[in-house]
Amino acid sequence: MKKPATMTMTVILGITLTLALVACSLWEFTPEAIMPPLNQLPPVATTKPTPEPTPEPEKTITEITEFMVIDSDFVVDIEGNLWVSSFSDGEASFSNILEDVERVEFSDVLQRPYFIKTDNSMWSFQWNEEGRQDLVHNLDDVASLYIIDGWDSGQTATYTSALVIKTDGSLWGWGENGKGQLGDGTTENREVPVKIMDNVASLHFHSRLYGDHSAIINSTFALKTDGNLWAWGDNEDGELGDGTIETRFSPVHIIEGVGEITVNRHSSGVYVIKTDGSLWMWGNHYTSDYGNTPVYIMDNVESFISTFGSTLFYALTPDGALYGWGGSPAVGEFIGDGSLSRIDIERNPDLRPVHVMDDVIDVTVYYTVQALKADGSLWTWGLHNISPVCIEEDIDENYWWSFIKTDRSFWVWSGDNLEQGMRTPVHIMDDVDKVDLGLGGAIIKTDGSLWMLITGLDDDNEVTRTTVYIMDDVVSAYSGGYYDAEWNMIFFSLAKKADGSLWTWGDDLEIPVLIMEDVDSVYGWDETIIKTDGTVWVWGDRAGFMVGRENIHDVNYLNPVQVMIRIEQ
Repeated sequence: MKKPATMTMTVILGITLTLALVACSLWEFTPEAIMPPLNQLPPVATTKPTPEPTPEPEKTITEITEFMVIDSDFVVDIEGNLWVSSFSDGEASFSNILEDVERVEFSDVLQRPYFIKTDNSMWSFQWNEEGRQDLVHNLDDVASLYIIDGWDSGQTATYTSALVIKTDGSLWGWGENGKGQLGDGTTENREVPVKIMDNVASLHFHSRLYGDHSAIINSTFALKTDGNLWAWGDNEDGELGDGTIETRFSPVHIIEGVGEITVNRHSSGVYVIKTDGSLWMWGNHYTSDYGNTPVYIMDNVESFISTFGSTLFYALTPDGALYGWGGSPAVGEFIGDGSLSRIDIERNPDLRPVHVMDDVIDVTVYYTVQALKADGSLWTWGLHNISPVCIEEDIDENYWWSFIKTDRSFWVWSGDNLEQGMRTPVHIMDDVDKVDLGLGGAIIKTDGSLWMLITGLDDDNEVTRTTVYIMDDVVSAYSGGYYDAEWNMIFFSLAKKADGSLWTWGDDLEIPVLIMEDVDSVYGWDETIIKTDGTVWVWGDRAGFMVGRENIHDVNYLNPVQVMIRIEQ
């Protein structure tokens, strides 16, 4: 029979009292034994004691699952921590030197990084007197960063300048200034930022590359918040648009009411679309010289279309009307209005662009012109056609030398030179999901099979196109290249299958070879592979630098090496 709870409690209390009495008999009883004298009491705490701070766990590099930037000297993880590498006995180690990095901008020439934090402060590496690089704080309140690169002579000495628009719209610059590229009125190099002007919305640049690749001299255009355009720098072809050909070391006013500006990087031509929809041009657009002051072209313009090496120009209105001018009929550059004439607005400002067609949504120009209309029909002219000719309908994706129709069939143009022209579309294959129009011409079909488009010449010097089956279950493909030890370009291809395996072929490999498994993503031009376990693998130049190899060509696409990194607490 179970005992009542009250009986159990009585027994426990009795035992406890007995033990207490025994303890008292063994200990000499005095009042002090119960309470010490008041003068011996410990001081009463008047505030809550502060606990010892718990140190934060030290950050260490474990594995990569996500990163923002990976470079040969540093890593920025997805949490915004900047890690810098060092090497000892061929082993890489990383130190965390900056937190809260939001984005990274690079100098193209020197590959110098600039780090912008979430608080809009900007930081960069700077060489100290001991020949090492220190991380220095450049500027606060950075909204936009623009980097100016160039070669002083013979590509043996490089320079970098930086221009920054702060959050208040003020423009600041520092760095190399031997050609006045900063626009501060001097040619003095600036080690610390100097203020150039206020109320700047955006910057735009023109770079001149001389034939011997010996120098790049920049012109800078600053569009202010009120729509006024200012410019400074090189002005050899009148590209600044200030009515002179004089180099300007300080900003000069060019034109007002600007909504959009585009600077042609392959010539010294500039065009702007004003907020009222009018189009203006100046500078040298290849063989078309529009002079050193803005020239009015037409009204109601939504976009402007031109391309490298061509003297054809087109403007598209908001309702899809296409207008053209310029051209070189002697080489088959016809505007498309049915005439053989050239519209020389630069020589006759009274002339206006001519109407070509309506309902246009996309235009590509490269000797021949292709216009995609809203109804999916594709039209072309040039070389052998002076007027638009409808060559296909139901176009879904249009490229300058090929297209994919809505039924997912893939087509390319016949002829690969001016004599033959790109006149007739040639059907390549059906059921195409996506194409990589890079070095290898990779085609992935909707069933996951990968094919390569091989273009060549037969014995009669006629263009041939052949599709070669590679493998199944492909989700992405990449064609690229790298330099070997003799600086010969080696071409190769990569394909990632649905099971995460990565395969390669090319160079001396006629059939695909398995590189690794469990691949999550491939960054081809960055020479980087991320696996599903988060580890990062690299090859080529990047691998050579990151793992401290003396010969960077030891690591090619066949044997990528693991580097690191995922930052975890």
